[in-house]
Amino acid sequence: MQKIHSIKKPDRKIKLRPKLPRLSVTMSGDLISAAIFTILSVWLLVWRLGAQTSGLASRSELTTWQNLSLYGPWWKSLSHIYGPYYLLLNAFNYLGHTATLLRLTSVLIGAVVVFGVYWLIRELHGWRIALLAGSILITNYGFLALARQINPQITQLLAVTAAILAVYIINTWDNYWTLLVFFVVIGFSLYVPGGIWLAIAAVWLSFKDIKDSLKATSIKLKTLLFIILALILTPITYRLSFSYSNHQLLNWLGYNLSGRLSAVRDFGLNLIRSLLDLFAYGTKLPSDLAVKHLPMLTIAASVIILIGLLSYLSRLSNPKWRLITIFIVLGWILSGFGVMTAYALLPLLTIAAGTGLTYLLKQWYDVFPRNPFARYFGLTLMFLVIIFSGFLAARTYFVVWPNDPGVNSNYTNRL
Repeated sequence: MQKIHSIKKPDRKIKLRPKLPRLSVTMSGDLISAAIFTILSVWLLVWRLGAQTSGLASRSELTTWQNLSLYGPWWKSLSHIYGPYYLLLNAFNYLGHTATLLRLTSVLIGAVVVFGVYWLIRELHGWRIALLAGSILITNYGFLALARQINPQITQLLAVTAAILAVYIINTWDNYWTLLVFFVVIGFSLYVPGGIWLAIAAVWLSFKDIKDSLKATSIKLKTLLFIILALILTPITYRLSFSYSNHQLLNWLGYNLSGRLSAVRDFGLNLIRSLLDLFAYGTKLPSDLAVKHLPMLTIAASVIILIGLLSYLSRLSNPKWRLITIFIVLGWILSGFGVMTAYALLPLLTIAAGTGLTYLLKQWYDVFPRNPFARYFGLTLMFLVIIFSGFLAARTYFVVWPNDPGVNSNYTNRL
């Protein structure tokens, strides 16, 4: 019987039309979330920037402007505490001496804080939680009041945000640029009162990663890193060594308490006031930044943040949650010494809010593991709570705050 051999057909080269890459659901959601958050942030930070109050500028803004005049040219202003802020303020002052332009200094720094926090929450919990938690910060009336004024204290929020971002990046990524970013952040944090403790904490938490990165870096790149760090630190080092009094040096260290026994009492009171200012009852907030007796956080934001903090305490073995917990505790302790304000805790508490939202959603999804309607209902409900809470917080700033007698009494018609 004859064997039947299979006949192999010759290969044909078929030219196919190249397919365009399609965005995945995750990527498109990420882009939409970033776009919504960017539009919301820019609008809230710049809308009616020069005409928010009856007066042109507050007393604290006038003090900041007078300091800029006393410090002289930009190369001299850089050597003072908050030097980078005054350097940027000088740049906007050259463009024009108007309240709107000068306030863009704080707006720009506030935007860096907001997007830095958004990015970190997105890395930890995804874009949905980043949009929700980031909205808590950008609609917070205390943050808006500080980020829309000529006030160098906004750099306290930047120092805290940059420090935790630097530690996270150097622990997560492994390349030369992360080491450069880390050194730059550490250098500029030393211009903020109390920033030295943030720098020490960041170096301590990242010591092994810094050591490994430096070992893998060439001599030329190491030299470049230390030259950059030396250039950043030279102005403040010179000022601290030759021009600062003991009181100014203590202020740079973040210490603003007097006496011995009274200092212990004031330290404890400041810690309690920080918590009250944030969650319950405004006690010692600046009158030009806050509505009298009104806390900085809404009830919904406070509950979500507290859930996040409890989640951290129950999972301290996780290095990520331990890192955030350490910085929150450090920021709270620094607020007790009287220089760093409760405002500096807002970025860290926003990150905790992201963890709280994630915990709540996880609990809801565990109850309804296979019911898509129930899952989307829970997510929608959470979005509505954040939208309503954010609306109330933003309304407090744009409607209640400018009409508060205590706020208006601090504003004048000159700058």
